[in-house]
Amino acid sequence: MNLHFSWHMYAEIYIGIMLIYFAVNGLLTAKLKKITPAEVLKNRE
Repeated sequence: MNLHFSWHMYAEIYIGIMLIYFAVNGLLTAKLKKITPAEVLKNRE
């Protein structure tokens, strides 16, 4: 099997991974900003 990829493929994979990371990070940050500290303390179990 020849698994040699051009540098373009490596760049595209890297950019794709970074886009997914920033999208997930943005979604999680938006969700965490909705939760108030009082709500976090109230829901401790």
